[in-house]
Amino acid sequence: MLVGEVWLCSGQSNMEYTMRKNSKVPSPPGLNPSPVDELKYAHNPAIRIFLVNRKELAKPDSLHRGWSVAEDSALRSFSAAAYFFAKELQKRLNVPVGMISSAVPGSRIEPWISEAAFAQDKYYAGQKVEGEPGKFYEPMIRPLVPFAVQGFLWYQGETNCFLAETVNYAHKMKTLIESWRTAWGGSGLPFYYVQAGPV
Repeated sequence: MLVGEVWLCSGQSNMEYTMRKNSKVPSPPGLNPSPVDELKYAHNPAIRIFLVNRKELAKPDSLHRGWSVAEDSALRSFSAAAYFFAKELQKRLNVPVGMISSAVPGSRIEPWISEAAFAQDKYYAGQKVEGEPGKFYEPMIRPLVPFAVQGFLWYQGETNCFLAETVNYAHKMKTLIESWRTAWGGSGLPFYYVQAGPV
């Protein structure tokens, strides 16, 4: 049995982007060892990973059924962003770190927010929210709620950006963050997200 930190990672393709794909990127010059080669030497029993299968969710539990050490075939199919976050966190804190990845490529933000959360938000009173609210929240997030987490990582936005959303997306992010924190009973739980922009 391990005691440490567990983080939930979600979003679209950039969060889902696997370590297998990461290993095929050209290695940056001057880096030895290179993050591109991580699969070759990754073996840290203090980093555990759980990949949520959207077709058949098996909830991770305190006995670590369904959890894997971050190595070999399990790591190849896991989120690169989540793994490297875990690696850095484990090195700094020197405690076991568990990462749950629940992401869907190409997804909008609305499916990750429950219909109830939209209904309770005064900003959306009388509005019909497009984008299939709750579609991924119900099977891929809500079953994880009883599981204790330390915080959240979010990497999504491109799909809503293509819909030319600006202020609306900011409101949806606020609803997402507040509703997830409420679900886990921790108003101060960290919620880290990537802000993508022009280079």
